[in-house]
Amino acid sequence: MRPDLATELASLSPEDKLTVLEQLWDSLSLTPEALPLPDEQRLELDRRLEALGADENAGSPWTEVESRLRSRR
Repeated sequence: MRPDLATELASLSPEDKLTVLEQLWDSLSLTPEALPLPDEQRLELDRRLEALGADENAGSPWTEVESRLRSRR
């Protein structure tokens, strides 16, 4: 990273830093295959996907999850 960019980022307000962080995260999500994934994490993700596929009742519909989250407020 350019030293001047690091200095500029350090001088941002917390709100502006969050905005930059969100923009960086969004740009990374456009090409997830470009991000390195350690073998241990890949194996765990595969295990979870297999478990999810084995149990048709696993998980909750988004509407239920959203309702639970909103009720915590």
